[in-house]
Amino acid sequence: MSEALEQENQLVNETATAVKEVVLETVLEPVLETVLAPVLEKMNLLQLFQDLLVNNRSKLENFSVKLPENMQKYILLLIVNNESLFNNIEESLKKIIADNKIDSKDIPELLVLVGKIYEIIYKSKDFKCKADYFEIIKKLLLSAFVLYIEHNVENGKEIITSMEKIIEASIDLIKLKSSIKTPKFCKLF
Repeated sequence: MSEALEQENQLVNETATAVKEVVLETVLEPVLETVLAPVLEKMNLLQLFQDLLVNNRSKLENFSVKLPENMQKYILLLIVNNESLFNNIEESLKKIIADNKIDSKDIPELLVLVGKIYEIIYKSKDFKCKADYFEIIKKLLLSAFVLYIEHNVENGKEIITSMEKIIEASIDLIKLKSSIKTPKFCKLF
């Protein structure tokens, strides 16, 4: 009798193992792929830039924001020397696109961000060159917004178009402010 019981236990174990494999293959794996894949695919902005500039050069060629070689080097320098900047950009970006649109309410956040980036670049020893700081900021922000929105927002083309205009206007506004000289009679007050 014990031999028959052993055979029956072995058959039950084999059946249970086969059922587990079938359930795993047909039910659990597809669920894990659909649930976990998007989570695993989420990359932060720093990782997106690293992927674009270091790991995936072919993607760079088709990237909508054209980044000349010197701009790529500047962005890589920022990645190496100031990772927290990319966290700040990403946080600002999340605030800006939280309402799924870009409008005048987003301009103050963008101006503060441009100011932070300008300060970091201006103080950095790596950027003591003849490059236009504002052009670096413009390319960095445009690239950041495009990368982030393409990777994290469905149907983000309209947001990207609006963002480009606001970034350019914001930087032009800051440039204008820094190029205007205060008249001497205003200094008296």
